[in-house]
Amino acid sequence: MDYLRWMVSLPLLVACGGRAPATTSAPAATGAAAAPSATAPVAEVPAPVHRRGGTKLVVEVGPAGGTLELDNGARVDIPPGALDDLLELTFAEGTRTTAFSNKEFERPLGPTLELAPELAPSVPLRLSIPLTKVPEGFAEKDLALGVEGVSTTQRAVQGQGLQTRWDYHPASAAHGRAVAELARVPGLRVQFLVSRSE
Repeated sequence: MDYLRWMVSLPLLVACGGRAPATTSAPAATGAAAAPSATAPVAEVPAPVHRRGGTKLVVEVGPAGGTLELDNGARVDIPPGALDDLLELTFAEGTRTTAFSNKEFERPLGPTLELAPELAPSVPLRLSIPLTKVPEGFAEKDLALGVEGVSTTQRAVQGQGLQTRWDYHPASAAHGRAVAELARVPGLRVQFLVSRSE
């Protein structure tokens, strides 16, 4: 009977501030499952790069992406995840081209630009320039981006210059800018234009 009375009074003793019988605790986790030490270095997450100015920018951009903008208003946006590693990008005003000289059927818009090196981003880059209005005789549906690439029919002749061709990519107007996405960057020049079929 005394044993039963002791078992019943044990919860009352604990509830009134008494000490419960000691229990053994599980050992602390060790190895890979252990919590990180308070003094362990924390890996820095690189911030997106934002640079503006001049006629040429040469900037290291990594997986966080960023924005490069020239004084003429031309801009390239590199989304997060577009680049797998740190890469030196060149974004600059390029030499003018006469490839779009047929003013009746196509006309260049804004500056000729250079974007290098050659790359295939995981997410398309977005290129844009200021666009006040579409030239008379053309419509917004005529907007395009000319992208210069090495001609596949080029013959290897010593002393001959690099032969290139221009491929057209879709562009659109948004918020006062001509905008195009690039899923592949050949590493040469790009030029916004309006073009309509003859």
